[in-house]
Amino acid sequence: YTLSLHDALPIYQNVVKNSNLVAPKKGYKFWSTTIGVEKDPVALASILLKMDGTAKFEYFSNPRLLLNGKDIGPGNFVNQNGNKYVEFNFNPPVEMKPSEHILSMNMDVKSSAKNSTAQISLDSSADVSFFYPRYNLHIVKFGIIPNIAGLIRIIGLAEEEPQGKKTLN
Repeated sequence: YTLSLHDALPIYQNVVKNSNLVAPKKGYKFWSTTIGVEKDPVALASILLKMDGTAKFEYFSNPRLLLNGKDIGPGNFVNQNGNKYVEFNFNPPVEMKPSEHILSMNMDVKSSAKNSTAQISLDSSADVSFFYPRYNLHIVKFGIIPNIAGLIRIIGLAEEEPQGKKTLN
């Protein structure tokens, strides 16, 4: 079986807008994308999402990948060539039938993340692995629109002031 141009798998990334996040926060959506599966079902084997900004890995926990709102698995924090990533590997791979699908990544944000920033992005087609289960073939060419997500500024409630009121920093 030879892949032709019409077999390309289009991926359209939904940019998360610049925003402020009050920490701590459970299950915050840092990234999402729409995947159009047009002909045969495809399977997601892995995805590597780059994490930029001043935030450190220890400020986050419980990275999860969701497909159409359903949790499909946990991720791991990894360093590669001086860059920070959240990596997801699926065995067995996650099958997607012909349709449009929403893939998103959520993480818990700890209060220690206060005054830091984070951006999550899918940089290139080399950072995601799909294949056709029917033919057991890796999809080596597909359309991708690289993005850098909006900058998330993580803020938190300050300690209680002497007057008994709380202020945002």
